[in-house]
Amino acid sequence: MDHATIPEAQFVYRAWLDANGGLELVREPIRGWLKDHAATPEAGFVYRGWLDAKGELEMVREPIRGWLKDHAATPEAGFVYRGWLDAGGEKEYIEAWMKDWLDLHGRAVDADFLFRAWLDAGGDFSVIREPALLWLSENYDKPEASYLAKKLAKQPNLPLDTVREILSWCRKFNEDEDALWRLTQLGKYLLNNEVAEEVLSTCETVLRPFLSAQSPIPAVAKGQIATVFSYLTDAPGLHAGENRTRVDTLFVAWLRSPSSYGIDPKAHWALQRRSYFVGVGKLLESGALTLPWDRDALERFLQWVNTWEPSWKEKLRTALAWLKQHYPEQGLWEIVELPEEPAHPETDSTAAAP
Repeated sequence: MDHATIPEAQFVYRAWLDANGGLELVREPIRGWLKDHAATPEAGFVYRGWLDAKGELEMVREPIRGWLKDHAATPEAGFVYRGWLDAGGEKEYIEAWMKDWLDLHGRAVDADFLFRAWLDAGGDFSVIREPALLWLSENYDKPEASYLAKKLAKQPNLPLDTVREILSWCRKFNEDEDALWRLTQLGKYLLNNEVAEEVLSTCETVLRPFLSAQSPIPAVAKGQIATVFSYLTDAPGLHAGENRTRVDTLFVAWLRSPSSYGIDPKAHWALQRRSYFVGVGKLLESGALTLPWDRDALERFLQWVNTWEPSWKEKLRTALAWLKQHYPEQGLWEIVELPEEPAHPETDSTAAAP
């Protein structure tokens, strides 16, 4: 113990803690070392090691406060903030310093570790919103952007540039399993006319591996793909012209995939919309789908529709009657089991055709 408090001892403590050597052996030596060196730049590495090893916070609380008065803006301080948060320290204790640190260093690609630590600790997103938007604008073309893109995609009132950056990430890393997640997490932003072309290009790129998949697609991914098509069906900027043709081509390719629709997973309530069902009817009208050639595809889709709640299936009554009349196919349209009696009989004759 002759050298426990010399400046160079910090290298031993750091190595010991990084190697998971245990806290008991070094607790008192570190306590003594901090009495002499708590405010030195090198102490940051000891704090980082102690916090990462889940050492008790009270032992370093006041030393860290003193250290941050001089070193809060240094690059190394970011690791102290992360260690504090990961160890369960109070967020308010480091919030102001951390925000200043992010203003200085928040665009660096490895700054995402601090955004992650703050959010994983239950920190309010509003605290890091602006630095996070700036970080993504600098790093959306990197694999590391996946985590922050997920958090941002769920936020209200995103700038359109941020939406474009998330879409760009999805296109670049389209074979990453997170790409489909990020796309669906954008939700209502997919309906914005100003990004319609980017949305469509991203859907074409991200869905391509699924359309050509030789093995069954997991139910979760199938549900996400169904969600994507619900947005493509309703997006105003994709209703006409070349964009509509591209949507229809993509939709038909998915319908014809042996993995599409079916009874698993059950249709989410948000997808149980007449407009979704009518979209398939329009593909028959246009000749993009034909009977009996596409019967298998339509059977899978109708099995999925049959998982809808009765009240939503009731809204399809007149559309189904129209399809039965114009595209008769034994036992096909009957897959959708309607309620015995409609709760509100359809009176709008213009709603009969898909």
